[in-house]
Amino acid sequence: MPHSAWAGYNFNERNMVQVGLHQVPFGNQTYNSDNWFFNIPYYLGLEDDYDLGIKYIYSGDRLGLVAGFYKNAELSPYDYGRYSYDFVGEFEETNQANVKLMYYLTGDTRIGVSGQLGQIYNNVEDDFGTHHALAVHMRGDYNRVGVKLQAMSFGADIPQQVLVPGSEIGGNDIITMGAYGAPYNVAYGGQIYTASINYQLPVDWGPVSRLVFYDNYSYYDKSNENYADTQMNVLGMMVTAGSVYTYIDYASGLNHPWLSANYADGLAEGLADAEWQSRFNINIGYYF
Repeated sequence: MPHSAWAGYNFNERNMVQVGLHQVPFGNQTYNSDNWFFNIPYYLGLEDDYDLGIKYIYSGDRLGLVAGFYKNAELSPYDYGRYSYDFVGEFEETNQANVKLMYYLTGDTRIGVSGQLGQIYNNVEDDFGTHHALAVHMRGDYNRVGVKLQAMSFGADIPQQVLVPGSEIGGNDIITMGAYGAPYNVAYGGQIYTASINYQLPVDWGPVSRLVFYDNYSYYDKSNENYADTQMNVLGMMVTAGSVYTYIDYASGLNHPWLSANYADGLAEGLADAEWQSRFNINIGYYF
């Protein structure tokens, strides 16, 4: 699956341009989470998203600005084998603009606001709609403790009405998104709140140099009151040993496609009587 591939030019130590497949500037970055599963925004294409376009980066002493324009997502909308989530099937993302502004209150605390506006193209009906997102975010690192907070509101005007099969409550707020070869339905509209905290513990255990303990929570309040909301929490630990990173996670979800039985529609209409479900997961990765 393509992740990133770009070329950049540094005008000086404060100004840079990147062209190609790179991370879309939105929210806390590089990640808004600490665990291997990310937070709910990732599953809606709003965390660690990579698209094809051009990005300008300004890094000041206290002020940071990132602006980008993305013509398309990284692959055809009928190719679901991608790393980050995008609209797929008959719909595709196009002509998307992003702006992120950050301000460093101190060397350890940064606050910011991010905006996103783009078009949705229905390649079957040859029609256009729009999608938008706005987020406020904060990140702080205090000795060994790290905190990340974020609140976002987003929505879409989806071209042509899309009905949930066999349901009377479906409407034009449902769209298909996909990654990892497996698409699902999404109610694209509402507010998402995330809170992440971690504690870093340096150690000297042979090749093991650091342990990071964390708890990450996210809540998706869907705009459609007939839909059941989605929640997610990941409690875990990361172990660093040279270039080997191991995530040990206890991940729990309510109406979450990857953490509950309702994969196809957990992020769409969901189940009003859904119960929390969990999985224990260990991921070992070698980064080079």
